[in-house]
Amino acid sequence: MEFEPVRTSALRIEARMTPAATVGLSEWRVGPERNPVPLDDLKVKMTFKLDGDYLDWTVRLANGTSRPIEIADLAVPFNFAERTPARGEIYTRKLLRHALIAGHGSWIYWQRSGGDGPYLVMTPMGRTKFEYFDNSAGAYTPYIHARNAAAAAVCAGGNWRLPITGLKAGCR
Repeated sequence: MEFEPVRTSALRIEARMTPAATVGLSEWRVGPERNPVPLDDLKVKMTFKLDGDYLDWTVRLANGTSRPIEIADLAVPFNFAERTPARGEIYTRKLLRHALIAGHGSWIYWQRSGGDGPYLVMTPMGRTKFEYFDNSAGAYTPYIHARNAAAAAVCAGGNWRLPITGLKAGCR
C-alpha cells in the first residue's frame, strides 16, 4: 500500500466498524506539537473567583473587529483522569464522571473510583447551558454552542434531541 505525501499539519482518519466490533480510541501526532495562535478578532477573558466552597469560572468573549463574527462551536474539553491507570492506582487516581447534558439543567460531577470524596461538581449558570457533548478527542467535551459538531454527528448517522445553537457577535 502506498500513500501520497501529506502536505498539511492535520490529518483525520475515520474508520467504520461493523456493528459487532468493539471500538477503541487512539491518538497520535505527526510532526511538531501544535502551538495554536490566538485570534486577533476574538477576545477571550477568563476569570476565576473563589467564593467559599464554590469556584466561579467566567469566560467572556468579545468581537474585536469591525465586522460581525459567528462562533459555531464553543466547547470546554475536560481531560481528567478518566482512563484506567496502572492496577495499583485504579482506586486512588482514576476518576468516574457522571453527567447530564440538558440545556440549563445540565450538570457534571467527578468522583474517585473508590467512592470517597471530595467530589467535583460543575453546573452552568446564568444564560450558559450545555447543549451537546462528545468524547472524540480523548476528553469529555460539553458544548455551550455546537452548530458544527452536532451537524457532523448527524451527517455520520447520529441524532440529537436538544436544540443546537451558534453565537453571532455584532461589531464593536
